[in-house]
Amino acid sequence: PSVYREEAVFLGEFGFLVRRNFPNLQFLSVWNETMEENARGPNVDNVNALFVACLSPDGTEKTLEEENSEEPITPEEIEEEDLTETQKAIRRVIQNADDSYRVRFFTPIVSKIRMRVSATVSTSYIVSDVKAKIVEVILAEYGKESAASRRGMSNPLYRDVYSLLTSKIAALTDGEADLMVSVDDYSDPMSVRPELWRFVSEESLTVTVTTRNIVRNT
Repeated sequence: PSVYREEAVFLGEFGFLVRRNFPNLQFLSVWNETMEENARGPNVDNVNALFVACLSPDGTEKTLEEENSEEPITPEEIEEEDLTETQKAIRRVIQNADDSYRVRFFTPIVSKIRMRVSATVSTSYIVSDVKAKIVEVILAEYGKESAASRRGMSNPLYRDVYSLLTSKIAALTDGEADLMVSVDDYSDPMSVRPELWRFVSEESLTVTVTTRNIVRNT
């Protein structure tokens, strides 16, 4: 929210509240009954509940990995005896703000974004250097440790990826340099799968760079 209040009333404020108290979480998603039932249908257990999926800096909490959107994985609810100290501390923070909610914890679902980048640059550039720079820029913006992944994100927009790469890498703006980006489609909107932890990894990113004689812009 644009204005944050200590008394967390709105959903966005609960997320802000937790991040403010636990700024080093690798991943955090806080959602309400409406979002839960959009994802998995009505259930009386959802009444007056907040849902949390998180991963602490040391990766203590359990996660599950989803290979593709065509075979979605259902997150596992974490029982009381299996809660980590971080999860218990998060619950205390939420209930100190509003003790009318039951806080339920679920496993984050890791869903790696498959992205392919093909670039053609001038022969005056070293292919390996350009490739390494593309990987560096993509992972900084969309990788596991990026701000976007910590909060949960949908597929990157093509226009944003093109703009990012051309603004950061001079070789991609020379003369008739060319660039093509493709991202595997993900059928389920992020709003329906609040437990998804999506990011681009080194394994899910494919970068191909070739060279040709290109007349530089002057």
